[in-house]
Amino acid sequence: MSSATPWCRRAIRSIGLITLLLPAGSACGPTDDETPSDAGTSAEALVDGGSIASGVPVRPPAAEAPQDDSPAGLLVAAAGAGDVHCVRELLAGGTAPDSESGGRFAIHGAAANGSVAVLHFLVDAGAHLEALDQHGWTALTRAAFYGNAEAVIFLLSEGANPNAHAEPSNYTPLRAILSGWTMTLSRRSLLPRKDEERFAAAWALIQAGADPHFGPGDHPPPAVLAEALGGEIGRLYTAGRSGLGQRPR
Repeated sequence: MSSATPWCRRAIRSIGLITLLLPAGSACGPTDDETPSDAGTSAEALVDGGSIASGVPVRPPAAEAPQDDSPAGLLVAAAGAGDVHCVRELLAGGTAPDSESGGRFAIHGAAANGSVAVLHFLVDAGAHLEALDQHGWTALTRAAFYGNAEAVIFLLSEGANPNAHAEPSNYTPLRAILSGWTMTLSRRSLLPRKDEERFAAAWALIQAGADPHFGPGDHPPPAVLAEALGGEIGRLYTAGRSGLGQRPR
């Protein structure tokens, strides 16, 4: 069994926060008792009483120290913290890139964190691009939700499915962008706006073949929700690939 050096273990613990990585059943993404509801046709209808109608809470995930001290747990924690040194050390020591801890994989944490450097190491080591977390989200969906355009572009360049979706949430990456975007409309949201990054991520997804008129499960198509938001993002989703025009900066 591989093991991290004491330095790596101390480094992960000393970070004191593993951003965007919570134990199973936490409020990061849609949970079993949160039923997405897309009723309403205005942007205000998407933000209701401190929670998002998409089923994603307004408050971003709380910071947590890793609870799993195994090599797999440390890899998931280090990836979520964007710790390139520890990720490289753990992989070199034999920890599998697709090791799972608490319903999460390292590639999801790196995507949520936006660490393209960590994503490079994981993908080069053989991490599965379409691995699903406990909510049925791929790494691409995670990167899209948090508006990490560079991570979205990298994962697409490696062959990630731009229309990926799975139970229980059935979120596509384009839908996840809108969920993250609507979170930022609330005064209580602590997520950064990152409108330009989110738009760039949506642009890259649509260019790669993501279909804004595809709504799996009981979800309405993302284009319908984007139209309610209006502005550039509404026009982009409504027009699809025909409205891409010049790539945003």
